[in-house]
Amino acid sequence: MTRFSEMVGDLADVLAEVDVNPLIVGRAGAIAADALAALRHTRILDSVSVHCS
Repeated sequence: MTRFSEMVGDLADVLAEVDVNPLIVGRAGAIAADALAALRHTRILDSVSVHCS
């Protein structure tokens, strides 16, 4: 969750919204079974590379 929160914070100027549903949480951590990110229309991106592990 911390790394996801940091990623969203780092991309706050380009993300309009992020939806994670469902989020499966267990003893070993959490995993997003499905996610959707919508970009803001006010900024042109040359490239975006996001790696989550």
